[in-house]
Amino acid sequence: MAISRTPFWPKVRRWCDKLNVEDFGIEPVPEELRTDQHPRDLFTVFFAANCNTATLATGFLGPTTFGLGWWDSCLAIILFNIVGAVLPALAARFGPKLGLRTMVIPRYSFGWWPSKILAFLYLINMLGWSIVNALSGASVLHDVGSGKLPMAISVLIVGLVAITLGLLGYRVFHIYTRYSWIVMLTCFCITAGFGALHFVNVPMGHGSAEASNVLSFSTSIIGFEAAWAPMAADYGVYIRPDINDWKTFSYAYGGLLSSQVLLELLGAAFGTLLSSPNPRFQNSYDERGMGGLVGSVFEDRAPGVRKFGYVVEFLLGLSTAAVTTANIYSLGLSAQMISTKLLRISRMAWSFAGSAIFLVLSMAARDYLEDVLTSFLSICAYWLVPFCTVFFLEHFIWRRGYKYDLSVWNDPSQLPYGLAATTAWTLGTAVAIISMSQTWWIGPIASGIGGTDGTDISWILAVAVSGVLYVPLRLWERRIWKV
Repeated sequence: MAISRTPFWPKVRRWCDKLNVEDFGIEPVPEELRTDQHPRDLFTVFFAANCNTATLATGFLGPTTFGLGWWDSCLAIILFNIVGAVLPALAARFGPKLGLRTMVIPRYSFGWWPSKILAFLYLINMLGWSIVNALSGASVLHDVGSGKLPMAISVLIVGLVAITLGLLGYRVFHIYTRYSWIVMLTCFCITAGFGALHFVNVPMGHGSAEASNVLSFSTSIIGFEAAWAPMAADYGVYIRPDINDWKTFSYAYGGLLSSQVLLELLGAAFGTLLSSPNPRFQNSYDERGMGGLVGSVFEDRAPGVRKFGYVVEFLLGLSTAAVTTANIYSLGLSAQMISTKLLRISRMAWSFAGSAIFLVLSMAARDYLEDVLTSFLSICAYWLVPFCTVFFLEHFIWRRGYKYDLSVWNDPSQLPYGLAATTAWTLGTAVAIISMSQTWWIGPIASGIGGTDGTDISWILAVAVSGVLYVPLRLWERRIWKV
């Protein structure tokens, strides 16, 4: 299907080319352009994007929200990230092989119209993640000003840095992530060194309540990992198509797993400070949130140490720029998926519009980081896990060897109707919802298992239901319509 453009947008694209700004949309990247990137960039992209305060805040939930000790938080973080990182790492392989952005590929299983619904949902996901990332970075910047720098201004600073990088596109983003992780990891190591003297070995719980809390924490971890899957291929579309799948998978998996385990473990360690007998940690957290808690490890030392701590905190506050940049970039791609009319408008324009929306919403939610993060991570898992199940079953059963006809990517008449995929995904999501445990809703299955607030086993049942349903339904669909 030919894509017509208004006269304005070719001018925008020429301007982008002069500035070396990538403005490709969801159109397939031709093979002749997939030559100038090494797959090791996938490691640095995912490591840098996860080496931030939002990842730290995810681990922080273990002791603070789910009431876990140090060792059970540690084991849960390692185990569930080993499992969860498989999803985006597998999805990353599609970029080099097909030259397609991730959310275009579900058209080959969900069909034309259902894939638009998925793109809209993921667009909301991108906005939500941008808010979470901005709030976590702003929380640390807020502490740099000893609480005098308003959270709204802190959010604005973090957001504007990320927006600038996100609008510039693929090439600039890769250059930034190639080096930014070195600075951020150094700052986190310094912070860990100062905090190590104060971390508390909170004892591991036991019994049914402990099991319930671990499973509920697992949903947050899996949700964090699964949220990367629908954008993972976006950052490898310029890698040569002849690159070995295992090499692509290994670089992506290594970047995801190492960064998330390291930062989430540090976040869990910071969470144990709230159990410290020293009241200053609880007071810092009550006054300035997680950022205040991070900054508190530099206190009660020589004046020069505290000033050095402010420099480290300032850099950590900007650490979410990489991941927010990724969200803004992929947000523009998801917008183009919703309608062919929207495809006529540049990705950069959609990224800019999404940036304005996320900044406004971030300022409105600036005082609710932990609540927003807990709910949003779980919600990601509720619909993304069954989506990933269907997505990968389609590939490994029926399209092994990347049997995707790229000539029909934008032709609804040549794509599946998506009845099997939509049914399996919908029912998998529905089961996840009645198995969820949130402050605003505890499903009957979650409450029936037990625990003070129920036990969230949503992602486990979502995989089982969507997987069991999809295979026979897809066999039936292929037999009837041959697509």
